[in-house]
Amino acid sequence: MNAQHTQGLMVVNPIQLDQIATADASKEIARVTHFGHSTETVIANACRLAACWNACEGVSTEALQLVGRDLLDGEVKPLSDKLADVLAQRDELLEALKDCLRRIADDEEYGFDHAVTKARAAIAKATP
Repeated sequence: MNAQHTQGLMVVNPIQLDQIATADASKEIARVTHFGHSTETVIANACRLAACWNACEGVSTEALQLVGRDLLDGEVKPLSDKLADVLAQRDELLEALKDCLRRIADDEEYGFDHAVTKARAAIAKATP
């Protein structure tokens, strides 16, 4: 398929809560079906679809389809699990970096000043 999807972020139309529209609400992109669903569920589905669209900004449709197929086949972990793994790894590396910094910060003999500055900047950036 050569057609491109609508670019940009999406919102739930505040006037028609079952409608997903472009961020400026100038174009309807999708409407969530009411068939077999309560109004609350329809609104929740619209909110989730818009949030997922926005979270995937910049990711190709092909990449999303590959991940989706793998998820359906049970071959990969859901993104929420992967994110938890990445955050845990970040925290582990952050602690290791802090430990290294504590050990070398006072050691002027080997000229670690530049490394200490970079380590402090990385710690500040990664600390939640």
